[in-house]
Amino acid sequence: MNSKEFSISKMIQRASNDSENFVSGYCLDGEWRKFTFKEIFDIAVNKIKELNLLAGLERSVVILDADNSLDWLVWDLASIIAEIPIVAVGSNMDVQKVVDDVKKNITEFLILVSQNKKNISETEQISAKIEWSKEAILSIENCSWRPDRNDDAYSYVYSSGSTGFPKGLIVSRLGLELLVDRFINDFEINKNDSTVIFLPLSNFQQRAIFYGGLYAGCDVAISNNHHVFHDIKRYRPSFLIAPPVFYETIKRLGNKSDSLSEVLGGNIRFLITGMAPIKYSTLEEFQKSGLNLFEVYGMTEAGMICWNTPFSNEIGTVGKEVVPGAVKINKNGEILVKSTGSLCKGYFNLPNDEEMFSKEKYIKTGDIGRFDSNERLVLFGRKKNILISSTGEKKCAEEIEKVICKECDLEIAFIVSGKLKEYCLYYVSEKNNQKIDKNKKIQKIINKIIPGLNVCHIVEGDTAPSYESGTLLPNMKPDRGAIYQNFIIGSESVKERMYD
Repeated sequence: MNSKEFSISKMIQRASNDSENFVSGYCLDGEWRKFTFKEIFDIAVNKIKELNLLAGLERSVVILDADNSLDWLVWDLASIIAEIPIVAVGSNMDVQKVVDDVKKNITEFLILVSQNKKNISETEQISAKIEWSKEAILSIENCSWRPDRNDDAYSYVYSSGSTGFPKGLIVSRLGLELLVDRFINDFEINKNDSTVIFLPLSNFQQRAIFYGGLYAGCDVAISNNHHVFHDIKRYRPSFLIAPPVFYETIKRLGNKSDSLSEVLGGNIRFLITGMAPIKYSTLEEFQKSGLNLFEVYGMTEAGMICWNTPFSNEIGTVGKEVVPGAVKINKNGEILVKSTGSLCKGYFNLPNDEEMFSKEKYIKTGDIGRFDSNERLVLFGRKKNILISSTGEKKCAEEIEKVICKECDLEIAFIVSGKLKEYCLYYVSEKNNQKIDKNKKIQKIINKIIPGLNVCHIVEGDTAPSYESGTLLPNMKPDRGAIYQNFIIGSESVKERMYD
C-alpha cells in the first residue's frame, strides 16, 4: 500500500453510519449488551453534553478510570468526537497520583470519569456507569466536531514500568493512524472478521484494534480476563490478539478436551501474540493444529515494529519490519527504531528526550536481536537481562531459557540475579512430564551455551508466574525480581545453602 487510507475522521464518518456491524460486551452494570456501530456512536454523542464544560478549554483532558466495558468505549468515542484527549488509567494505578500527575504535567483543566466515586478534592467527577435504559439517542449529525485537528496529541497513556510511577506517553494522532492503517491492510481486516478484546482498554493497542474494527466493519466484543474463555466460545471470533500466557492456557485446555480450534470457537482465521517471549513448541503446536499464530514485536513508544502476517511468517522470528528501513541494530546488538511515524511523540511526565523522538533519531528499545538472511528479526532478550560469565562472555537470559525449556520439556524457566549478584534459575516442568531431577541436565546445557556462568541455585517449582501473585507485570512480562523473592528465596534448598 503506497498511501495511508485510515484516519480518525474517516473512521467516525464510516462507523457512525454503519447499521450492519456490531459492538457487544459487558457493561459496568454487569449486563451484556449489543449495539450497531451507529447506535454506539449516537450514545457517545449524548455523553458529549456532560463533557461540554471542557470543550471550550484549551488543553483539557478526560481521565478515564473504569473496567473493560461498553461504557469505557462510549466515553472514549465521546472524547474523540469532542476532541478532548483521554488519559487512560490502568487497573493497578493510583487514581489520585494520576490526577496529580496530569495537573502537574498536562493541564489543570480535567474531568475524572470513574466507575466508583473517588475521594479527590477540587476535581470534577462524572460516573462512568451509563444508564442505558434512560439514554435518549441523538444523531451524530446533530453534533459539531472538527475532523482535522491541528494538535497531534491524540491521547495520553502510561507504560507498564516495573519500578516507580509509570512513564507517561503522548500518543500521536498521525502515529495512531499509521499503525491502524498498516494493521488493516497487512492482515486484510474486513466485514467477515470479528474479534474479542479482553486485555485492558487502558493498553492503547487494544483501542487501536477497536478503531480498526470500526473502520473495516469488523464486529467487536469487549470482554475481560474473567470471562474471556466463555465469551470466545459464544462469540466465535475470526482473530485474537493475546500474550503468550493466554495461548499456553489454550494449549492445556485443548489437551484436556476439545481441539485447539474448538476451544477458540472454531472460526479462527489468525492469532497474534507478543508482549513477552513465546515458546517455540507452542507456535509449532498451533501450526500443526492448522491455526496461524503469528509472533509480533512492538513497544508503546514506537508502536508495532515487526510482525509476521498471513502472507509472510517464519516461526522463531518476529517477522519483517512494519515500515521497511525503520529498524537498525547497533554495535552492541540493541534494536533501534526510527522515531518518524512512531506511535508516541514524547513523554509528558519526564524531562523529554527530544532527540529520542526527533525525525533524525532512533528510539532505543532495550531489546537485543539481529536480522536473519530473509530480513526477519530474531529477538534474543532484554539488554538489562544480559548474563556475564566468569570469562566475560555475554548472553541474554531469554536466549538460554528458550533452549533449556525446549531440551528439558519445561513449562517455564527464568534465570535471575540474587542479592549477592549470584545467578539463580527457577523452572516448572510440563504437567504431563514425569517428575525427575533435571538440575544436572540444565547445568550441562548452561555450561554448553555459556561456559563459566555461575548458576548457584536451581529450583524446581509447580507454580508459574502470574499477575495475581505479582510475578507478572501488567504487560504480562515476568518480574524477575519478584520471581527471585517469591520462588527462589522461599525454597528450602536455597535457605539451607544461604544460612549454613
